[in-house]
Amino acid sequence: MVLHIYNGNLKKTMFEKLIKIKTLDYVYLLILGLILIFARSFVGIYIFSFRIGEILILVSFAVSILLLIFPKYFRIYIEDKQLLDLQKLVVASFFLVSLITASSLTSSYAFKSSSYIWTISFIYFGILFMGEIKYNSLVFYSFMAAPVFIYLFATGYYPNFIMDFFNNYADKFQFVKGSDLMLAYIVINLLAINIKGVKTATFGYLLFSTAAYLPLLLFNSRGAFLSAFAFFVIQLFYSRKYIFYNKTKTLVLLLISYLFFYVSVLQIFGEFNFDRTNEATQTIVVTDKVSKIVKQKNTSEAFYGFYFEDGRLYSKDNTTNWRLDIWQDIYEDMTSKSIIFKGHGYKEIFPVMLDPEAPGRLGRDGLNENVHNFLVNIFARGGIFQLILFLIFFTRLIIYSKDLRGDLKILTLLIPVFMNSFFDATLEGVQYPIIFYSFLGYLYLTKEND
Repeated sequence: MVLHIYNGNLKKTMFEKLIKIKTLDYVYLLILGLILIFARSFVGIYIFSFRIGEILILVSFAVSILLLIFPKYFRIYIEDKQLLDLQKLVVASFFLVSLITASSLTSSYAFKSSSYIWTISFIYFGILFMGEIKYNSLVFYSFMAAPVFIYLFATGYYPNFIMDFFNNYADKFQFVKGSDLMLAYIVINLLAINIKGVKTATFGYLLFSTAAYLPLLLFNSRGAFLSAFAFFVIQLFYSRKYIFYNKTKTLVLLLISYLFFYVSVLQIFGEFNFDRTNEATQTIVVTDKVSKIVKQKNTSEAFYGFYFEDGRLYSKDNTTNWRLDIWQDIYEDMTSKSIIFKGHGYKEIFPVMLDPEAPGRLGRDGLNENVHNFLVNIFARGGIFQLILFLIFFTRLIIYSKDLRGDLKILTLLIPVFMNSFFDATLEGVQYPIIFYSFLGYLYLTKEND
């Protein structure tokens, strides 16, 4: 790891001396790799009565507070003062919203429900600790192999001893969700292309992994499937020169990838028909009210499966209905309580999730608190004020990356991730934002010579 230059002077802070220790690089990369492969199960492991996920959130919280107190040291790594100022405002908004809504800062729930603010700081961990991937072949190829293990584990080859380990030492065992599968597929492909460039090996890796993962994602989550497909299309666009000048190689790779696709479909669906009838397939309970209206869809004009009834938006799809119902209830609830600008704060679960007239919102285990939309969650917690701050922050993030790299390839990561976050609980958790922000920082906010 090299030192960064800021204002022409070499900064030798205690922080820099600490991060120069290569051991920290490898520890962080190991953590990222384990999160990629095991996702929620890994962050649930207990260490001295604290879960790994809780420890990581605490670390990101500490970094966020340091940003407020010592912003000049962060400019060594993020030179855009406006971007840093915006992140400071996002962090400060937590304390402002907490004050206005009387959210207790001594409650662990306040920091749990605001994790989407603190996890942004993993951008700096990506900048600081992930550079070894480029210079250590063993580390690089270890990450390239990760999707293989993830795929095998997700398709019925999960070792029993690993499941037993998580059942004994973590708060729960959980198979990798569709959103986490999608993110792993995307970041590893971006890692390969950013480090090695668009070559036969990396383009082939893209085609083969896409062929294997798309059926898996389709089975697990349509939102994750569509997000992955969007990424694939975007990546094909950026690979157009390779395709044009290597037509024969591309054709051969496509033929091989078709075999991967065919075998994957057979492995996941049993036959080549994409039928999702499986005992493990999760279903979402739709409210009686929505179900009734869906059956009466002939009373309104439908457009691409969506239609209006009594001033509300509905969908013919049950899972989409479930989400639409929650989002609209959130807005109506906040409007009726005049908290559009300040939000609910961080003191309790959203009241609409506990609505006795809408059973099933808490999920099968009764623990679901997520509204399955990142922007709606921000709006519900911090009001329109905080939502606007987030939108401006990510806009500035894109501008800074373009100024730094000379392109908009950051959108290759942002578009599918945000597509996925609009229909699932992703960036509100632990494992997903750690992976996302770490790779975002390393791939798109790091100078080529750093």
